[in-house]
Amino acid sequence: MKCKLQVGGIVMFRRFNYLRSMGYIPCYGEHGMKGLLVLALIVVMGVVCLGGIAYADTVNLPRTGQTTSYAAGDDVALRIGVAWPNPRFTDNTNTVIDNLTGLVWTKDANLPGIYKTWQQALDYVASMNSGASTYGHTDWRLPNGKELFSLLNHATYGPPLPSSHPFTNVQSHNYWSSTTVASGTSGAWFVSMDDGVYDATGKSNLSYVWPVRSGQVSDLYNNLVISKSGTGSGTVTSSPSGINCGSTCSYSFIKQIPVTLTAKPDAGYATFTGWSGDCTGTDLTCTLTMSEAKNVTAIFNANFSGQRFKDNGDGSITDTYSGYAWMKNVDACNGNVEWDQAKTCVASLGSGWSLPTIQQLYSLCRTDGSITGLDLNASAYGYYCNGESVDLKSPLESAGFTNVAFGSFYWSSETYANYKPYAWLVSMGFGGRVNAAHKDVPYYVWPVRSGQVGNSVDLVISKSGTGSGTVTSSPSGIDCGSTCSGSFLKDTSVTLTATPDAGKATFTGWSGDCTGSSSTCTVTMTADKNVNAIFADYCNYAINSKGKSFPYNGGSDSVNVTASSGCQWTATSGASWITISSGSTGTGNGTINYTVAPNTIAFKRTGTITIAGKTFMVTQDALDCSSYTITPTSKNFTYNGGSDTVSVTVGTGCNWTAKSNVSWITIPSGTSGIGNGTVSYSVTPNSGTTQRTGTMTIAGKAFTITQDAKPNCTSYTITPTSKSFTSSGGSDNVSVTSSTGCEWTATSNDSWIEITAGSSGNGNGTVTYTVAPNTNTVQRNGTITIAGKTFMVTQGAIDCSGNAITPTTKGFPASGGSDSVSVTAKTGCQWSATSNVIGWIKITAGSPGNGNGTVNYTVTSNTASDTRTGTMTIAGKTFTVTQDGSKPGVDVTLSVERLGNGKVTVAPGVLFMIGRTGTVSYTKDTDVTITAMPDTGSTIGAWAGCDSTSDNKTQCMIKMTENKNVTVGFTGSPVRTVKDDFNGDGNSDVLWRNTKTGDIALWMMNGRTIAGGKGSLVTRVSADWDIKAIKDLNGDGKSDVIWENATTGDVALWLMDGITITENSFISRGKSEWGIKALGDLDGDGKADIVWRNMNNNDIYVQLMDGTSRKGGNYIAHGIESQWVLKAVADLNGDGKGDVLWQNTATGDVATWLMGDDLTIATANYIAKGIPNKWQIKAAEDVDGDGKADIIWQNTTNGDVYIWLMDGLSIVNRGYVAQGISNWQLRAIGDYNGDGMVDIIWQNATSGDVYMRLMDGLSVIDSGFVTSGISNDWQVK
Repeated sequence: MKCKLQVGGIVMFRRFNYLRSMGYIPCYGEHGMKGLLVLALIVVMGVVCLGGIAYADTVNLPRTGQTTSYAAGDDVALRIGVAWPNPRFTDNTNTVIDNLTGLVWTKDANLPGIYKTWQQALDYVASMNSGASTYGHTDWRLPNGKELFSLLNHATYGPPLPSSHPFTNVQSHNYWSSTTVASGTSGAWFVSMDDGVYDATGKSNLSYVWPVRSGQVSDLYNNLVISKSGTGSGTVTSSPSGINCGSTCSYSFIKQIPVTLTAKPDAGYATFTGWSGDCTGTDLTCTLTMSEAKNVTAIFNANFSGQRFKDNGDGSITDTYSGYAWMKNVDACNGNVEWDQAKTCVASLGSGWSLPTIQQLYSLCRTDGSITGLDLNASAYGYYCNGESVDLKSPLESAGFTNVAFGSFYWSSETYANYKPYAWLVSMGFGGRVNAAHKDVPYYVWPVRSGQVGNSVDLVISKSGTGSGTVTSSPSGIDCGSTCSGSFLKDTSVTLTATPDAGKATFTGWSGDCTGSSSTCTVTMTADKNVNAIFADYCNYAINSKGKSFPYNGGSDSVNVTASSGCQWTATSGASWITISSGSTGTGNGTINYTVAPNTIAFKRTGTITIAGKTFMVTQDALDCSSYTITPTSKNFTYNGGSDTVSVTVGTGCNWTAKSNVSWITIPSGTSGIGNGTVSYSVTPNSGTTQRTGTMTIAGKAFTITQDAKPNCTSYTITPTSKSFTSSGGSDNVSVTSSTGCEWTATSNDSWIEITAGSSGNGNGTVTYTVAPNTNTVQRNGTITIAGKTFMVTQGAIDCSGNAITPTTKGFPASGGSDSVSVTAKTGCQWSATSNVIGWIKITAGSPGNGNGTVNYTVTSNTASDTRTGTMTIAGKTFTVTQDGSKPGVDVTLSVERLGNGKVTVAPGVLFMIGRTGTVSYTKDTDVTITAMPDTGSTIGAWAGCDSTSDNKTQCMIKMTENKNVTVGFTGSPVRTVKDDFNGDGNSDVLWRNTKTGDIALWMMNGRTIAGGKGSLVTRVSADWDIKAIKDLNGDGKSDVIWENATTGDVALWLMDGITITENSFISRGKSEWGIKALGDLDGDGKADIVWRNMNNNDIYVQLMDGTSRKGGNYIAHGIESQWVLKAVADLNGDGKGDVLWQNTATGDVATWLMGDDLTIATANYIAKGIPNKWQIKAAEDVDGDGKADIIWQNTTNGDVYIWLMDGLSIVNRGYVAQGISNWQLRAIGDYNGDGMVDIIWQNATSGDVYMRLMDGLSVIDSGFVTSGISNDWQVK
């Protein structure tokens, strides 16, 4: 539907405006925006711009802050407004004074630390006045819109503040004002400290808080704040001077001083109706004593004999508030025009006219919605979109302006600094929004120039004498009473009539511009005139004295009153320190007795008593502050300084200050005070070699501080310098000798040496230390650094000779069995137990051990007819097992060998697999079925040793008539995931990183041969980036690399194809409390997933991955104890899903979560407990080719490597694969020859040589050097 009323609008605003968000703009305007407010709300809004307050005195509008001219005729070219003071701001540490406005702001522009709703903002500022962050004041408040707007500098943005501002934590966001939107009270106005926009938003939205207050006070002053209310205007001044409100509406006066305020309504435009706050009554003057901070409100109401806007008769109207003249025809440029066209149009109007600044346009606007003071008879007619009609009241037209586009936006001369193609606008409606729009979009133009007022002059009436009465005028305008000033056309004859209050007074005559004693007087208004009417009281009063002076300690006196018989009078004290003790009322003659309290301030003071309308002045001397004492008057400090206090004794109310006269003495508290007090001071350490002296001046007295020189601390000695201990350890002392005052410390450089006393000292001293028992078989050396000297500790090795086992032999029947061996060893001596035969003697518990212990072992059945003998090596001793042969027809053994890639099971029974061969014993003549299951990509080949096979060759059937051997072969290339296989050839490869340069190198392996690769895959990778895991994340059979940045928290991925990085992308960005702990295929899809751990609450989360894409995830545990460390993710039970391997750093316990479907923990339990901390888990990989990951350990002390062969949570076999190779470090584990078995890479810690063992389960099938002389800067990842 077409809307007949045009209210104008902005379609290219930088932000979405509040009124639209509140649903108040239902129609589309001429320029394509929703341009109409609900018209009923406009009627309720009334005067939102050019509010009806009358102003007689003009104000000086400040400049906008722009210093760059973007076009001829813009703001900077014209330089309109008052220049800012220099400096603009005064920094008071926690608060900042704006020297342009006098307002005091908190220096921290985000004290709450977070944005708030409007009500929360009001509550927060209110809480400041009773909380800890008052900064010494209790009158903080939320600023109104104009106060926030006064901070802006339209020359800049982010934030739009003057460049010299000292504020901190200014947010590039909206800041709340205290001003509610008059047309929609669920909203409030804000100012953006991003770009300077002034707009409104809903009160439930979030913006920042910036507290403000008026003026500042100190300990010697109290602040007086004046505010004005009502529909009229005027000024308030003070005696003594300080307040001139007008411009200066707050001032700090000396405590207890009396201040008289005088209200002056703007002549012809307003009347004064009374005081509120700390002043009351309707008299033009009010006297109050500054015993504390005070707030006074002067109430002025409009008097329509005067106007804010005066028609100059030349096509312009002057705003008497600002002094600027505006074009009477508001549509001076015939409708909406672009910004450049607006400047051209204004330039064509003649000399003096210009495009207004933001400050000039904004000075016309009010945000309180007041409709008082302007004639609302003029109207504009329009429609709702539903066709209902409404009358719009236009206060602009009633002020004399024509062609008003009410509610539309008008161009200012300011360019929008944040985006130069935009310029600022101000709305002449809707509360005066300030926003920006593109210069190519047309808006209205309202020219302005320096103001001029027409031919009106002012008549001011005053009254004097002891009586009371009123003065009125003809023509009307004066009714004094309340309205004692008015404006009249020049040369108008005005007749004044004086009327005394009946029965109370008589009129005695005129003075000033009227003379005579007649009750009427005519004055011709050729210029501004002042007339005084004199009224006399019926009763004549006199007092016998006009005043009295008192010393500072006060006193009492009396005043005599002389009055006609029957004339009543009163006596009132005008100061809190003057008390009328008797005679406060009387009739005829009388006496008033009064008392003056002691003066507790160091300033002379004056107060009054009003007696029968007469003023009696009391003057009192200032407090005697000539005598000050400080205690003590001096202090001596050692060279390292310290703190102390000084007491100040002085008369009550006498102020004093304290200051340091040297930089090395500081005063943290007590820099000033009133009456008795304390000064706290600190002395910094003396780094010089000579004594120094400094002073403080406290209450005018000198306080002297002497500080010793720093001693010569270049010579320290310790006695003794070394000590030897046996393996059992012990304690001893070291003596330190140094100069007095010389500080020293003692630090152990080895974990087994502990300093128990004397870790630091001054001068001579003693260090006590303890040496822990040595549980190793080698001597060890350690040091303590004491006073910069090295103290050597040598400790002998533990004597582990003399180990013994009981028994040393054991015989078993053919059926086998279990038994144990007792080990006797010294405390701290470690030992291990190893079976020297594979298959039939198995150690089930007790190895490794420390001190006395027990080894449990099992002997399997002997299916052979011959007796067999085997040994175990336990604690270095040989234990011999002898087992009888099987009796004919009792036990037989089946041996199954698998060739290729697949799994083999038997029924009945369970195969015990070592590498590719498994055995199981049966009673003779048992029927056995052997089932073969090829891996994916493999097929079953030939069987050997079967009595028969199934049609599909998956099963082999035999009768165990004797010991038998069966072989099954698997053919084809199986689909399997090979660890660290970067090119997908089925062989593991080796990725190296140089710890110094950050370079990355890659070896492509074929057995022990480096078949290819690249020595500089990537160079100079930052040390912040760490390789967290190497896994196949996209399921292409090729390993990929996961990186994590320790500084930024970013996680990145290299998808690999041999030596080519096919994709390099981020998985996550930014610092987080989450860290990557392991990668593994937890959902069985053939693609590695990421296991995260929260460093704050120890939650465990799994992110399911498909290459660089996240495909889901879930928490699998919450609040895991911090001592449990995730060691690996590996498939321990052969179900195709990775399981989670843990170890407790405190207890050594090892546990596993066997994972089920949908990221659930199917089973969780311990594998072993109490593993010594010298044994470290190096990997979890399938060692024996049974499809189940096994656990590889290395002893950090002697280099031994030990393997647990696993079946889920059970250790089915275990044993050493290397012993006594402490100089060789296990670097990597993988299938380097593609046989499905795990192989091991070693590196010599001294020479850098690289060595490989190709394994078949626990057996070494081949070994040899890969290369030699690799720098230890290179590490396998």
